[in-house]
Amino acid sequence: MKKLLIFLLLAALSTLIACGSATDSSDSTDNTDTAEPDESTDDTTAAVTTPPTPVNESFILNDGEESYEHEGVYPGEQDRMVFSSHWGFSQGYPSRFVGGDEHWTVASRVKSGAATCTVIFFGNAIELYGHTCSAGGMATVVLDGGEETLVDFYSPQRTEALSGKYAGKLEPFFKVEGLENKEHTLVITLSKEVNPKQSGDSEIAVDYALVTRVVGSNPTANLSLPTLDVPFDGYIGNTGKYLYASDYKAVYDGLQKKKTDASLTLFQNDLVNSRIDLLVGAEDLTLTAKASDFVGKKGNRLPKECLQLSFLESVHDHESNKKVFDVLGEGSRLFPAKSCGALWVAFETDETVAPDVYTGEITVSAGELERSFTYGIEVVGLDIGKADASLTCELWTYPYSANRYYSGKTVLEYFGTDHTVSSKLPLRDIYLDDKYMPQLAEQLKLYAKGGGDIITTTVTEDAWNNQTTDPYPSMVKWSKTEDGSWQFDYTDFDKWVALNLANGVDGKIHCYSVAAWNSNIIYKEEATGKNASLSAETGSALWKEVWTAFLTDFMKHVKEKGWFEITYLAMDERSTEEINAVVGLTRSIKDENGKSFKLSMAVNRTTSITYFDYFEDLSISSSQRNKLGTLVADRRAKGLSTTFYTCGATAGSLRNQPYETVDFFYYLYQKGCDGYLRWAFDAFPDEPLKNTNHWRFVAGDQNLIYPDLIGENATVRSSVRYQIMIESYKNLAALETLAAHSEAGKQGVEALTDAFDGYSDNMPLQAEVMEKGTVALAKALLDK
Repeated sequence: MKKLLIFLLLAALSTLIACGSATDSSDSTDNTDTAEPDESTDDTTAAVTTPPTPVNESFILNDGEESYEHEGVYPGEQDRMVFSSHWGFSQGYPSRFVGGDEHWTVASRVKSGAATCTVIFFGNAIELYGHTCSAGGMATVVLDGGEETLVDFYSPQRTEALSGKYAGKLEPFFKVEGLENKEHTLVITLSKEVNPKQSGDSEIAVDYALVTRVVGSNPTANLSLPTLDVPFDGYIGNTGKYLYASDYKAVYDGLQKKKTDASLTLFQNDLVNSRIDLLVGAEDLTLTAKASDFVGKKGNRLPKECLQLSFLESVHDHESNKKVFDVLGEGSRLFPAKSCGALWVAFETDETVAPDVYTGEITVSAGELERSFTYGIEVVGLDIGKADASLTCELWTYPYSANRYYSGKTVLEYFGTDHTVSSKLPLRDIYLDDKYMPQLAEQLKLYAKGGGDIITTTVTEDAWNNQTTDPYPSMVKWSKTEDGSWQFDYTDFDKWVALNLANGVDGKIHCYSVAAWNSNIIYKEEATGKNASLSAETGSALWKEVWTAFLTDFMKHVKEKGWFEITYLAMDERSTEEINAVVGLTRSIKDENGKSFKLSMAVNRTTSITYFDYFEDLSISSSQRNKLGTLVADRRAKGLSTTFYTCGATAGSLRNQPYETVDFFYYLYQKGCDGYLRWAFDAFPDEPLKNTNHWRFVAGDQNLIYPDLIGENATVRSSVRYQIMIESYKNLAALETLAAHSEAGKQGVEALTDAFDGYSDNMPLQAEVMEKGTVALAKALLDK
């Protein structure tokens, strides 16, 4: 009878949600009534009250009649370019020039007077861009009536800004920083001076200017946007979709149906996110956030540590060319006039939080001005923490990248080489720096919060062949003695593994890679004291020789450390021939008990399926999802682990809306996966808090978190993407807990997952059915 009750409950819930959703749930918010607030909860706790330091913003000033919004920032009414009559104007070329247009002039057009371009801008820095070519001449630039600067437009080949026939890496022909933040006038004039290499009619061009100013400092910016008739306002928004700095009008329109209350449900050891969208009126405001006490109907109180309030900071998405609010910042933020933004609210419980229905308020304020948002928080007495520990989460970590960032140096300065612009040099002598261990520890704690339990290590240099912004050294330093034998320094390997274990990342150690993408082995010759490179193709006689020496010594080392049982030799997307070579070599090296190293592999094709049983740990690419269910079932019957991995534009990049991650994780559970692997957790781009720039990968692909504060005071920033990933991971933990609760729980979870339609056209609705079904099943089981 109880089983029947559960099934009827789940069926009724699914029908109710399916029939009652007239619109896409990704555009709506939860309308469940919240509990009545307790009038005694007047005490408030401020999150952060220190006003932040003003920051800069940039906009593009186009050379055409109209300038336009760039990354959510607008030029002022007085920002403009004025050209004399000597200039030609080319338009209708969107793939060649910014805005599709460009001004140009040549010496033969100047019959009298001078060819000038006057740029009037409000800011503290400016960069000027225009095409270069073999006929490129010279020009003088005068800023605010000061001294002339001579600039050169010559280049051997024509170079333009964008992606057309002549596109290349266009550098600014003039750049100045550190100006007083005010209105400036800059004049560009065609010069009679020429580069000796120049040929033909001397030519100069102006495509656009990149202007930087203090955020909100231009009083005439954004005049065309509608203005609030109050200092600021807001409503509870949608965590399933990104908010962009350019969404001012959309947020303004959303105020017409604003919602200021929400109901959320959590289990014990759970995390659920919410977002409050905000809009500022005609004046700059520093907004702060605080939370009241949350009091339950039964008299319990939700500890203030359960709430994290973070105003979102934006980062430039290099694909969409927009600023997306992705970085969890402080509890206080400066909002420029006529701008939008958001407060991220994360509710997190542990096993000590009493089951109850709590009510409280989040208040956003600017001085005496306040807006309050009421939250009803139901905590269901189901502890999902133990299940959380049994699910595998592998997010590849890159401590050398973090070391470079925290050092404050460029890639070239820190590593002595930059593989994105120059030939690769050996990195044998790069070690992890002890002074950045606190920062790395904070990153690992955040990794563990999302279920992270796989330790990423390297045993040879650059195992992924220059995919990261930073070069990636080996954590094991190889040396060749004068007698020709090999020696190995495990200092970095031991330091990194120990740091992971001490901060909650305590599952398997994956070592990359006996079959690296880059076959070179970097080592030091003791006879000369110099670094050398040895090329050993996987499977060759030389490869077998050097890797036999390493694996024999490495086995001895990890056994001494007590890590042998959790150490896996890991491979990533290798060919059948390479897999065969690694399996053969690994099985030939055994300890005193006849055991060999365990193997792990991330595989993007199933042509090597005959070798899969040799891998105790296997991760299947999202491109092979049609074979996932059968493969997982087969491997589970053999006691082998199978996870699913993504990189690029699947679950977690800025090209994917956050709701896609929620749906994707339910899909993993439906297929019986033991966990999830993703590139990458912290392979930071050059300036991770400013932009996502990468020459190969989609925006956000290389890092799910953000570093912050160069120096001793370590701070790590989570992202909207990672917060949703943690929440999605907790959803799976809840399902696993319910399935293990009882036979009725197992059958109820099966009913939910069988009905789930992953990768459907309505992902948000599918996820909503799963979430509400999980809660309903938990309550039915706990009420027995």
